[in-house]
Amino acid sequence: MNDDTFMSSLTRSMGMVLEEFYQNIKTVGFSALTGEGVDDFFEAVKGAAEEYETEYKVQLRKRIAEQREKEQKEKEENLAKLRKDLEHGEPVPDPKQEEELE
Repeated sequence: MNDDTFMSSLTRSMGMVLEEFYQNIKTVGFSALTGEGVDDFFEAVKGAAEEYETEYKVQLRKRIAEQREKEQKEKEENLAKLRKDLEHGEPVPDPKQEEELE
């Protein structure tokens, strides 16, 4: 059956995302009863903490810096436009007056 509805497409997409997620997940088996594998578990936790500090946090800080730079650039461009408009003496449209004209 070839079902091209939105829900079927969404379900397929979600399935692919989950498959990709679970392919990259790290697992460690250990026994709560005997304690076997607990050292491996703590090593995996330590490794994940190191990965967070060296990879994820670095990428997050980079994205935050890029976003701030983008926002600063937009502010500067808007300020330049405002200054240019003020230099030419062009009136700034008042939204309230525009509503009254309609």
